[in-house]
Amino acid sequence: MDAVVVGVSGSDRSTDALRWALDYAEGHRLPAELVSVVEPARGRVPEAAVAQRRAAGAVLEEARALAEREYAAVPVRVRLLDGDPVHVLAEAAPAGALLVLGAHPLARRGLAVAAPVAVRVAAASRSAVALIPGPVEPGRSGVAVGVDGSEVSLEAIRLAAHEADRLGEPLLALHAWQLPGAWADAVPVERRVIDAIEEDEDLVLAESLVGLGDSCPDLEIRHLLVRGNPVDKLSEIASGARLLVVGSHGRGAFLRLLLGSVSHSLALTVPGPLVILRHRALAR
Repeated sequence: MDAVVVGVSGSDRSTDALRWALDYAEGHRLPAELVSVVEPARGRVPEAAVAQRRAAGAVLEEARALAEREYAAVPVRVRLLDGDPVHVLAEAAPAGALLVLGAHPLARRGLAVAAPVAVRVAAASRSAVALIPGPVEPGRSGVAVGVDGSEVSLEAIRLAAHEADRLGEPLLALHAWQLPGAWADAVPVERRVIDAIEEDEDLVLAESLVGLGDSCPDLEIRHLLVRGNPVDKLSEIASGARLLVVGSHGRGAFLRLLLGSVSHSLALTVPGPLVILRHRALAR
């Protein structure tokens, strides 16, 4: 990553995201950019628009003061921007940066409501995006990463491994697999067939982790091969991990396709600190 960009709004979750972003920047010796967005007035009287901009500026200055007070080693600059928050925040971080946002998780998947702003930003952003649902609770352990053998998954593994190594935490490399759709409801599926599929999936996991010991010789790596829905299994491990990193296979014109089905579902529920790495984002 080249820099850390964090969205600032003054809410409690925004402040939690700010502290997480500054901690990440400090640990990686990166500069941090604090960004606040003022929405268009939309017919309001000019005085209201001026007051809104003044309030946003005050929030930014409070965030700057927090950074200088608690993270003095981190170079910080602030930007007050105008426009639609989703579009502006998505464009605020270049492809090589990490964009950090406070997240408002939904209670469960499948709710017929509009996706939160943070999820829409994550879908539109060129950069890797960290969604932070609150302060990191004591007792969380490990840096988890979703593994599926794809190129973006390999990038996610590298990012997660270096973060785990930096934090002195184990890397929890999880590969969840399911029977092919045509077989899912078949009764019964022979044990030898399941064993053969599981052996192939175990190979995907093992090959994805080759070479990590060379770049991170002291890193503890836990191979976790599980059968089940990837979203469910990743959510379970993320609920106790310090961080979950996933790659996004997003494409197309719709939000769920832009972000990818697994990362979209995780972004909606945010079981813990979550980094979504886009294929076009540079992870290093």
